[in-house]
Parts: sequence; C-alpha cells; structure tokens
Amino acid sequence: MTHLLFRSVWTVRHLLFLAYLLFFSYGMFSARPPAVLLMPFAHWDKVLHVLAFLGLSLCTALVLMQRPWAWLAWPVLLVVAPGTEYLQHVVQPRRDFSLGDIVANGVGVLLAAGLWPGLRLLFLPFVLRRTPARHRDSGGSPG
Repeated sequence: MTHLLFRSVWTVRHLLFLAYLLFFSYGMFSARPPAVLLMPFAHWDKVLHVLAFLGLSLCTALVLMQRPWAWLAWPVLLVVAPGTEYLQHVVQPRRDFSLGDIVANGVGVLLAAGLWPGLRLLFLPFVLRRTPARHRDSGGSPG
C-alpha cells in the first residue's frame, strides 16, 4: 500500500517545486554556467535563462494555483528575475552580471504568465479531484 504522503497531489506539487528550485539554484549559482561546454550558438545562455525562469514560474504557479493571493506570484517573480542575476554575481564573482540575462529571465516569467491560463485549465480538474475538500478554495491563480 502506498503511503498517503506519496499519493497526495499537494505533496507531489510541492516536491516538484522544491526539486526544481534545487536544480534552478545549482544552475544559477554554480561557479560556472552549466552549459559552458554545450553552447551550440552565441547566445545559448540566454535560452537557458528563459527556460530556467519559465520552469520556475510554472512550478510556482502550480504550487500556488489554489490560493486566493496566487496572482501575486507574477510580480514577485518579475522582481526575482533581475535580483537573481545580481545575486549570482555576488555569490560567484567569476560569473558575469548581464543585462541580457536579466531580460531573458523576465522573458521566461512573461512566457510562463502567458502559458499559465491554459495550463491551469488542464491542471485544475486533476488537482481538485485529488485534493481533500478541506484544502479546496475558490481562490484565484497566477494569471
């Protein structure tokens, strides 16, 4: 019999978020860019920044989707986007501070915000069907 901890959608969403946050943090704050050896074209790192923030934003939205204040995630993520670029340079001085990376981070958040309304429609019935009634609310979602 599977333990309740692993059957809970709430837990799965939060574990996914935490795993992505660890992956994201490693990529952002490691001593050298993770794809330094795999750059097929000149601005490959910008693509990685867009994808990193797209994933972070969607995981955040998935975790918060049933909260009435969930829409606040989008402005917070737009503030976090340039903040991580600055923090990246502070934590790892060998990493460059780049305005292009800040723009790419913001583009990732904005792409996620644009995709989220449709994705939310896909996820919401699944989450509501598996969430105990006491945890449900009619709150909004990011987007």
